[in-house]
Amino acid sequence: MLRGGLITKNIITAFKEYIKSGGRKTTEIVTKSNVSRAIAKSDVKSGIRDRLKSKRTAAMVQRDSLKNKSGTFNRMQRNKKQKEVRELTQDINKLNTSKKINYKMSPGFDKFTDKKLKQSKYQSDLRRFNEGYGRDPRKK
Repeated sequence: MLRGGLITKNIITAFKEYIKSGGRKTTEIVTKSNVSRAIAKSDVKSGIRDRLKSKRTAAMVQRDSLKNKSGTFNRMQRNKKQKEVRELTQDINKLNTSKKINYKMSPGFDKFTDKKLKQSKYQSDLRRFNEGYGRDPRKK
């Protein structure tokens, strides 16, 4: 499902919990719901992200309960929880930013040739006129 640098220990355990709790895999979503694979993957990622967020919240509460206590053991436990919170936050961010942005489908690109469209002189003059600059190109 997730390849490359996305697979971490936290993501794998969150995915296993997601499946055990009744969440469906990407292929099951595609076959049963007749949606695209990209939509199915985003659904699975959101389920994993929700699991990671709840784990992070629990770790933050445990870390905060150790804040006002002194001693070497408590400091070590606090640092351990802080590291766990940091790793979970990194994993959540990986899941958030893992989708590719398709710039070629944005306005100003021809979707068949992948080349940037050149705006005609009339279009650029009209746009400038609508923004409040220049003269109206419709009037000669």
